[in-house]
Amino acid sequence: MDRYRNIAAAGGVAVLFLLIQFGALAMLTPGADAMQAVEDPTDPTNSFIFIAILLLATGGMLLVFKYGKDKLIHWLIIGISGLLVWTVLDILLRTHLPSGTGTAGAVLTAVTLIIPIIGAVGAVAGLVYYPEWYVIDAVGVILGAGAVAIFGSSFGPLPAVIFLILLAVYDAISVYGTKHMLTLADNVMKMRVPVMLVVPTRRSFSLRDLELDEMDHDDHSDSSEDSSALSDDAETPAEESNPVSDADEETTLDPDCDDTTKDALPETDKQTEPADRNAIFIGLGDAVMPSILIVSSLAFHGAVGPGVYSIGAVALNLPAIGTLLGTLVGLAILLAMVLRGRAHAGLPLLNGGAIIGFFLGAYAAGLTPADALLV
Repeated sequence: MDRYRNIAAAGGVAVLFLLIQFGALAMLTPGADAMQAVEDPTDPTNSFIFIAILLLATGGMLLVFKYGKDKLIHWLIIGISGLLVWTVLDILLRTHLPSGTGTAGAVLTAVTLIIPIIGAVGAVAGLVYYPEWYVIDAVGVILGAGAVAIFGSSFGPLPAVIFLILLAVYDAISVYGTKHMLTLADNVMKMRVPVMLVVPTRRSFSLRDLELDEMDHDDHSDSSEDSSALSDDAETPAEESNPVSDADEETTLDPDCDDTTKDALPETDKQTEPADRNAIFIGLGDAVMPSILIVSSLAFHGAVGPGVYSIGAVALNLPAIGTLLGTLVGLAILLAMVLRGRAHAGLPLLNGGAIIGFFLGAYAAGLTPADALLV
């Protein structure tokens, strides 16, 4: 039964990934240029600039935590969450609600104004007063979709591929090498903010009831920009599962809600049985980063090869489909490893799968690698 629950939870993680990806694609419209964060999205130097910004932001957050200003980061993340929820809902409604005249037009206009405000206020209130796992997941999906749409529109295929490679290398170094992100990961985890996605394996799991010290793993786990792991529930008796301790706990998250996530690496080779775990934690950045290439593929290639395939209100071309499938394959491998009790750097597998899938999809569309990258 526990094995089936773990498999179901892994499926839940895949669903959250798809919601983020399709949400971002639904935001992609002929007016998507307004979401671009750079002047020239085809310039490869953008990738290095954003990596430098990421490193500076990480260093800044570590300094804030070092001097005990945790609340500053907490409220900053919540404030950004509310703003992004408002932005994403506003774009989606304006893109997909039909236009009208007279009374109908006035009602539709009111809807496009009111719903994003209600959504933003509700997201902030939920994060402040009731940060349960499903609240964090709901807000995280919206934030992730917005981040993917912005970054995917800002990176052409070549800068996007370079960016994903740099992130994967940085993630691996952070997890298996320097291990400099542990303190940041621990502090952000305790905040219960939407920088992670949480999927329970047991119905009794409650993120709000999870003791803070059970989320601490200062001595025997480590974190990088992106990560995936399993967490013990506070209600699990010690005699039924491995004790929650610094030597066994593996939990990961993303300290940066816009960009990346954390991956914990235990310093012990001991594996924990999947039955001992009550939730899967995976950093929001693990879903965001590889999905950038999906949006980039569609935004900068449009209809290539046989054309664009429509799935409801979302369009996908073959490079985008290949990237999406490659990401899911990487996710399946990552979760299979995590469910065996070991945490791993997420982006090498996820970004690697996305890049391979992108080139396979481009090949199926009749594009050479050079044509796929250079637009």
